[in-house]
Amino acid sequence: MGCTHAVLSVDLNYVGVIIGDDIDISEDGKLIPNRDSFYDINGKTIKNEDPDDSQLLEYIKNNYYILLSRGMDGCRVYFTNKKLEAYFKSKMKA
Repeated sequence: MGCTHAVLSVDLNYVGVIIGDDIDISEDGKLIPNRDSFYDINGKTIKNEDPDDSQLLEYIKNNYYILLSRGMDGCRVYFTNKKLEAYFKSKMKA
């Protein structure tokens, strides 16, 4: 297991990423942050000073981008939120 800060600038053969409850999908199909499930200490100031959640959402998406892009030969993704999983599956080519 690693976090964004541990794997930054590191390339791995394979990675497994758990997409947690800190990001969700709205009824109109837009990604939204879930403040109640966001625990990253480094993003605490963003969480407290971002009234419209736009910076928080970008911070969360950037963290997942870093984690998802570390696997040179493959990446496995697990979603804790099944609604979000269905959203991403609908965007993937079969």
